[in-house]
Amino acid sequence: MKFLKKKITGDSSSKDGDGGDKKKDGGDGEGGNKENKENKEGETEQKPKPKSLSIMSLWAQQGSQLSTQVSDWQVRVHVIEGRALKASNPDPVVRIQLMGEKSSTSIQKSTNSPQFDELLILNLHESQSVLFKEQIEIYVGNGKASREDARIGSFSTEIGLVYFQPEHQYFRKWLMLVNPDDKAAGVMGYLKVSISVMGLGDEAPLGSEGHVREDEEDIEENLLKPPGMDLEPLDLLIRCYRCEDLPQMDFGLKTGLKVVDKVTGQANKELCDPYCTFSFGGEQIKTPSIQNSYNPEYNLELHLDLNIPSPIDRITCQVYDADFSSAITGVVGASSDDVVGTHFFMLNQISSTDEDCGFLPLYGPAWVCFYGAPREHETFESEHNEKMNEGLIDGCAYRGRALVELVVQTKTPGEEIEKKAPLEDHMIERVKLFQKMREFFLRCVIYEAGMIPRKFKGKKVQFEASIGNYGNMFFDDNGSSMTALSQPVSDGVFYSFIPWSTKKPCLEITSEWEDISFRYYATNYFKNLRKGLLAGVASAKPLLEKQLASQDELDVGITNLLTCLNKFIRDVVKPIPGLPEAGYTRLDTLIFESRVKLLDQLSRHATKLNEALQYKKLTPLQVVDELEVCARKLLEASQESQNSIPDLIIWMLVDGKRKAYIRIPVSDIIFAPKPEERGPLFGLTRTWYLRWPTKPKATDVIPCRLQMNIRFGSTESQSGWGDSNNEYIVVAETYENQRFLPLKGWCDSLLPVDPPK
Repeated sequence: MKFLKKKITGDSSSKDGDGGDKKKDGGDGEGGNKENKENKEGETEQKPKPKSLSIMSLWAQQGSQLSTQVSDWQVRVHVIEGRALKASNPDPVVRIQLMGEKSSTSIQKSTNSPQFDELLILNLHESQSVLFKEQIEIYVGNGKASREDARIGSFSTEIGLVYFQPEHQYFRKWLMLVNPDDKAAGVMGYLKVSISVMGLGDEAPLGSEGHVREDEEDIEENLLKPPGMDLEPLDLLIRCYRCEDLPQMDFGLKTGLKVVDKVTGQANKELCDPYCTFSFGGEQIKTPSIQNSYNPEYNLELHLDLNIPSPIDRITCQVYDADFSSAITGVVGASSDDVVGTHFFMLNQISSTDEDCGFLPLYGPAWVCFYGAPREHETFESEHNEKMNEGLIDGCAYRGRALVELVVQTKTPGEEIEKKAPLEDHMIERVKLFQKMREFFLRCVIYEAGMIPRKFKGKKVQFEASIGNYGNMFFDDNGSSMTALSQPVSDGVFYSFIPWSTKKPCLEITSEWEDISFRYYATNYFKNLRKGLLAGVASAKPLLEKQLASQDELDVGITNLLTCLNKFIRDVVKPIPGLPEAGYTRLDTLIFESRVKLLDQLSRHATKLNEALQYKKLTPLQVVDELEVCARKLLEASQESQNSIPDLIIWMLVDGKRKAYIRIPVSDIIFAPKPEERGPLFGLTRTWYLRWPTKPKATDVIPCRLQMNIRFGSTESQSGWGDSNNEYIVVAETYENQRFLPLKGWCDSLLPVDPPK
């Protein structure tokens, strides 16, 4: 939606005032940009302070008067979502109130970040002079709390202020919620809404509720604050150590001839000039660019301003490749710089708002992995590939990783902090304690490859498995990570398949990574616990919801529900995987403590549900609803942010070109000594459907269906995999001669001919 040049706001808004003074006040005009925005290396971008006007002065500027004629009015409030609600395990509900009229949304179960997407409407019969001075109150309550403490936070604004906005609406605004009786309690959360006011003859906003991508929203500009509310200033300390495995980003002049490449300096040249950026709340800070390096070392300490709680739910980390002009001037951040990869630190995974064991954002030191477009360099990236690299859609390939650490610390108002400084030597040595390497082994057996489109019939097809750069045909000489070339055979109908007969291909990869198995064991503990709970609920729920069900069917449903409850009570008291003696972070400790507390709460809650069901204090369907809430909590607890090992990626190559892929997190396929800590897909033969790496089309069909059995774990744990039923043999060890040609890359063209015998 395009806003008018003359924006009119009030005391509750954080928008600019009269557009006529923009240059003078440092607003959107040219002079304001020059004074308030800097894009120099290592500096952050600051936004102009808002200007506010009262409702009566706004009308005076308009040259209008409030009408006393009574007419019909309609107030619409589209409640979209809430974030960072300050309550312990609430059941959020949104209520609006204006001149005695009320309306409310449905209740969301047990979440601090509810999703509503509901439209509330109030119809009023009043004059402008009365209605426009009235305040609409929007507040979030806790559906499960008592009446005294049911309100979490609220926001109020005058109806006239809404009506003066373009199209008579506040469009997708974030409301800062506070306790009006105790503003010292601070921010109680945020609520995203659209508010519109319409009278007789006013047109409804056209397309106002269309989909807007979150990455295109300026949350800070769209934040409405109550008067006098300021957040406590915090400092986000970022320790950026280094990156590794970054891909080629620049065009090279390598010929493949060693003598020529050595003379021209292309022999060992690394074609990437990377620098890292970190951004939050409209501010961004950058490291300097390091020339010609796939494994740059920064060892810098960076600082960003941070406000918690915030409607912004993530900190963004991006790696860029500096273009030619940036390399010459030394000033990074040009618009032509290419994104190598993007990672989002989700605040709900690295912090907690729990009243008893909450903590500020914290991370690492640990590696973060980047995913995006295929690593093979292309001179002109497609728009779809650029979106992959920017994190707007799921990436299809590993593009390196970065070693970082995040710490949030309090800051005294007015305190000056150096935005960028080199790390001390003891900090660089300390991080080595978290980098203990361990050898891991992957075995992937492909039983069937079918549903291959007919356009690939007669072409050479093979499959590749890779974890990071291990197994990637362009970076690793390990031939056991790829199947032999095969030609698909038609199935006689629509598709083709690979005729492997009784001997199935087995892909194997040996790799070295940091030993973070304890994190995967913990996350799988919660995944498997949730899986068993949902399986029990699924055995009972259809029978209990069935219309005109017989008494026997209801009895079976109740019996299955009791069995599910008893099994859950037994499983939830099993000890959670602990922390190792060394190599764990402060975030690991805090997450471990919060998980222990959650399991204790779930155990007591499940016991009460069992008693309530037996003594008929709750209906079976009410118990089912409560168990589904427990499953959602287990899912949230299973999230792991410090994931240093890249995902397993299976590629289908056709005539040497990557055509389809599937990404599988290694946590789902890792081996653990205890079955409840094992990956839910470890050793399980199941069907996987590959995806196209390009932009989907309406005419696209499934590129391939694979039936695979995948096992992953430390090399010394193979004896416990229990895979004695299969016999593995080496069919052949082969090599292939290739030559590197400019613009074509490695190929089998222009190879020397063997001399005649």
